[in-house]
Amino acid sequence: MGIREDLTSLCAAFAEIHDLHAASSLLSWDQETCMPQKGLAGRAPALAALAGLCHEKLCAPRVGDLLERLAERTAAEDLSAEEAALVREARRDHERASKVPAAIVREVAEASSKALVAWQQARAASRFQDFAPHLSRLVSLKKRTAEALGYAETPYDALLDEFEPGVTTSFLQRLFLELRAELKPFVQEVLAARKVDAEPVRRRYEPARQIAFATEVARSMGFDFEAGRIDRAAHPFCSGIHRGDVRLTWRSSDDDLRPALFGVIHEAGHGLYEQGLPEAWARTPLGEASSYGIHESQSRLWENLVGRGRAFWKHFLPRLQDFFPGVAADLDVEAMYRAVNEVTPSFIRTEADELTYNLHIVLRFEIERDLFAGKLALEDLPEAWNNGTEALLGIRPGNDAQGLLQDIHWSMGSFGYFPSYTLGNLYAAQLFDAALSDIPDLEARIAQGDLLPLREWLREKVHARGRLLQARDLIRDVTGREPGMEAFLAQVRRKFGEIYGV
Repeated sequence: MGIREDLTSLCAAFAEIHDLHAASSLLSWDQETCMPQKGLAGRAPALAALAGLCHEKLCAPRVGDLLERLAERTAAEDLSAEEAALVREARRDHERASKVPAAIVREVAEASSKALVAWQQARAASRFQDFAPHLSRLVSLKKRTAEALGYAETPYDALLDEFEPGVTTSFLQRLFLELRAELKPFVQEVLAARKVDAEPVRRRYEPARQIAFATEVARSMGFDFEAGRIDRAAHPFCSGIHRGDVRLTWRSSDDDLRPALFGVIHEAGHGLYEQGLPEAWARTPLGEASSYGIHESQSRLWENLVGRGRAFWKHFLPRLQDFFPGVAADLDVEAMYRAVNEVTPSFIRTEADELTYNLHIVLRFEIERDLFAGKLALEDLPEAWNNGTEALLGIRPGNDAQGLLQDIHWSMGSFGYFPSYTLGNLYAAQLFDAALSDIPDLEARIAQGDLLPLREWLREKVHARGRLLQARDLIRDVTGREPGMEAFLAQVRRKFGEIYGV
C-alpha cells in the first residue's frame, strides 16, 4: 500500500474514532442539561460502552501498523509538515491509549457518569460525604491509569500529560511558587488600598434578560449560533461535538450580573476555538486544539482582556442599558469598568476576579499533587481545602458547596486539568499583546463593538492550526517569545495598579 493510501486509511480510522467521541460528548452534554433524573441507569453504561469502543478502535493493531509505516515516511521527509504533524499526534494518541487496559477505560467512563450525578446532588446539599465514595473510586481508577501509562517522577505527571503534553509536576511546582510569590503580596496591597464599588453589577438583573444580553455579546464575538447553542447547567462548560455543533452552557445569579455575562463570554471563547479548528483536518487529531492550556487561553483572553476591559464597556454599556432601562440607566463606563474588576477574595473559582484567580489554581494543584503522591488522604480533603483557601485567600469556606464541591472536574475524573487554567492565563496575556501589536487600532475597534478583527486574528494564528504545533511552540511562533508569566504580571499590575492606585 502506498503512502497516500496509508494516509487515507489513517484519516478514516480516526474519523470513526472522532465520531464515537462526538456521540459520547453529546450524551454527556445531555446528561448535564436535560437528562431526566432516572436516566442515569441507562446513561452510565452507554457512556462506558462508547468509551470502550473508542479505546478498542484507537488501540487496533491495524492503526499501529499504519502509524509505523507512515513514521518511516516522515523520517524520509516524504510527508508535508501538516501530514507529519498528523502522524505525530495520531501516534501519541495511539501509544498513550494502548498502555491503558480497556477495562479501566470503561470503568472510568461509567464511574464518571455516576459521579457527575452524585456531585450535583452533593453540591446542592453541601455534603461532601455523599460524593466521597464516588471520588474515592475515581482516584483509585486514575492511579491505576497513571501506573499503566508510566511516569518519570510521580503518578501526577502521567495525568498532567493528558491535558498539557510535556508539562510535569516539578515544572508546575516552580511556576506556581514563583507566581504565588509575585501575586500574593500584590493582592494584599490591592486589598489594603481604596475600595472599588461593585454595586453596579450587584443589582437585580433579571436572568432572562441577562442571557439575552450575554448572547448578543457572544454573537458580536463571532460565535455562530447556526453552529452552536446555549443552555443552562449547574457548571458552565463548552462541548465541541464538531465544528458545526458547539454547545455552551451558563448559569446566573439574580443579584449579580457577572456569573452569567462572564461565564458566557468565557465559554464562547472556547466555542470560537471549536468552530475555528481546521476544516481540512476535521475528524483527525490535527483538527483538535493544541492543548487544554491553549484552549483556556482563548476563553480567558475574551473574558478578562476584552470583557473586563474599558474599551468593551464603551460600546456594551449602552446596550446593557437598553436591556435593563430601569436598572442600569444611571451607570457610566468608569463605574462599570471598576465594578467588573473588583478584587475581593471569593470562595468560587469560576467567579473569582482576574487577580486572585490563579491562587485558586495553586490550591487545586497542591491538593491534587499530594493526593496522587499519597501525602493526602481522601477523608482529609475538606480540611486541607479549607486550610489552603484561608492561607492563600484569607477566607475560610463555610460549607462544602463553597469549598471542595464547587468544581465539576473531579466528578469527570479530570485530575491534572486545573493547571491548564493558569497556563491559559499566561498564554492569553502574551497572545493579546501580540494581537495589539499586529492590530494597532484593536482597542478602538473593540470600543466600537467591532470584535471580529480579534476573532479573525485568533482564528488565523491559533484556531486554524489545530495541533500542528504543541503549546509551547505555538506561543513562541505567534508571539516571538517563550511562554512565561511576564506579560501576565505586567498586565495585571498595570490594570489593577491604576484602578486601586497602587
